[in-house]
Amino acid sequence: MVKLLQLVFSVYPQFLHYHLLKSIGANDILALAGGLHSVYSTNTYKLSCLSYTSDRIHETFGPEVDRIVRLFCTIDRPKCLEVPNETLTELDLFLLRCIECANLHDQDELNETDYPNLYKFSMEVRNKNKG
Repeated sequence: MVKLLQLVFSVYPQFLHYHLLKSIGANDILALAGGLHSVYSTNTYKLSCLSYTSDRIHETFGPEVDRIVRLFCTIDRPKCLEVPNETLTELDLFLLRCIECANLHDQDELNETDYPNLYKFSMEVRNKNKG
């Protein structure tokens, strides 16, 4: 697994999100999904590494990582994570917010003015994992 992660990180620089999520105590599934969050492209990042019909993520990292990545790639983010609607389960909202916060943090865009709810969420998660 370590060699596979090193290979992915060397060819896919956005895998930095994996490290950000692990640093706050995320499990492997969430961290891997965060690292792979835009492989199929997203509503704001249009360069896909894999076709949406590819099974490579599912086969390599498992069905739950693939499910989370596909969900992240299809939602109207960050809007639906800043002001949630009823279409996401509580667990999916938590997972996707973690990934979005890592993404915004990496882009130096996570702030209280533009994303007050995501900013508050990120502070709560960070503080919970410090103690």
